[in-house]
Amino acid sequence: MSTQDGHVNEGAPLVPENSHPSPSKYLIIAVILAIITGIEVALFYIEAVAPVLVPVLLILSATKFAMVAMFYMHLKFDEKLFSWFFVGGLVLASFVMVTLLALFGPLSDAVQRDAVVGLKTISSDSGTATIPLSGDQLFAAKGCGGCHSIDGVPGAVGTLGPDMNGIGARAETRVSTLSASEYIQQSIRAPSVFVVEGFDPIMPNLASSISQPEFDTLVSYLLSLE
Repeated sequence: MSTQDGHVNEGAPLVPENSHPSPSKYLIIAVILAIITGIEVALFYIEAVAPVLVPVLLILSATKFAMVAMFYMHLKFDEKLFSWFFVGGLVLASFVMVTLLALFGPLSDAVQRDAVVGLKTISSDSGTATIPLSGDQLFAAKGCGGCHSIDGVPGAVGTLGPDMNGIGARAETRVSTLSASEYIQQSIRAPSVFVVEGFDPIMPNLASSISQPEFDTLVSYLLSLE
């Protein structure tokens, strides 16, 4: 502190130019941030806010970000130039995000209409009865032909597993306690239980990737290969 004679009074206390927030103020800011976050979550469940949900969330997010930067990162107490850089970058980023959303995202009515049409198409398609595949078609569709061969089935030329020609007759003699149908079903459900001599136990558990009707169709088809 200067005196009239130009000397500095070293004993005088120095007054800081900027005082940082107290712990209680930091706690208040944390509570405000939590409240804003709760509002953001609640807005998702309010149908009336749906038309303006995105811009409202952007504003709330920008507010939280600004509060964190201003207080917890001490931007409020630094040079004003840094604040201008922060605010300018935040405004520019928000403008770009809103523009992109307006062109390609939820703010675009055209995009929303296309999305609704697409969902309706998917819904109608899923409600349409599909034509079930035949046994040989299932055999090819599930990739069985990559390891097994069957005459007349396109792509069924594999050699890593047993030849399926005549499996309906051979299955009857494989295990004395099992019928042909039971043996084939067991071989599909648990392929490692019955491994034909000369082949490795590499067959995957096919039963877990097909429906029960498909499973029954495939078993019936293999039984017919006599």
